[in-house]
Amino acid sequence: MTPTLYIRLAAMVFLHCFVWSCWYNPLSVYLLKLNFTGGQIGLAYGTTAIGALIPPFLIGVIADRYVPAQRLLGVLHLLGAGLLWWISQQTSFSIFYPSLIVYTLTYMAGHGLINTITLTHAPNPAKWFPIVMAAASAGWIAAANVINYWGKIAGPIANGINSITSVFNYVAIKEVPQATATLADNNGMFTLACGVAVAIALYSFTLPNTPPKGDAGPVSASRPPLSSGPNPLSNRFP
Repeated sequence: MTPTLYIRLAAMVFLHCFVWSCWYNPLSVYLLKLNFTGGQIGLAYGTTAIGALIPPFLIGVIADRYVPAQRLLGVLHLLGAGLLWWISQQTSFSIFYPSLIVYTLTYMAGHGLINTITLTHAPNPAKWFPIVMAAASAGWIAAANVINYWGKIAGPIANGINSITSVFNYVAIKEVPQATATLADNNGMFTLACGVAVAIALYSFTLPNTPPKGDAGPVSASRPPLSSGPNPLSNRFP
């Protein structure tokens, strides 16, 4: 595999898991501040299991027969970005919970597409697939650190921009306290996930073309679609 191809595929995997880690890790802290009960928080975490039940199979069929995998991945993340922004505005469990279910339906379907794109373009899948997928752990850890240390990351950037813009009499952006600011206890986690989802959606449209394989015969639960990889329901992500 060429370095360029590796970087492109690894960046796809990194961003995909970065989005998930943005909100999944600190979700309980945020929901406690919304006064959700322990049972409601458990249900919120269970939405990813619901999202992983059917969509990977259905999206695999579509990618196999009708739409290039990279374009479908981009569309799913664009839809997901809109849903993440909507979720960030909700404080009632009766709206938050079904909205999160709908979002996970779009996100979890992307796992099989990620596998398809990687397996299709890796010259030696047995060797390169696990190497590329290591970027998933990197994305997961990176997002957790950004969420927890947002003040130390964004503070110097925001204050530096303020210093520059003040010279030209532009409107200064809001200062971020460097030592205390975090996204772990507010809707900023969903806002950040929304922004990164838009980024990977646009990036997906630039990925190597992974066209449909055409009519490969009837599809059934015992014969999963080819684009879902070796096991479309395994979702081997952190």
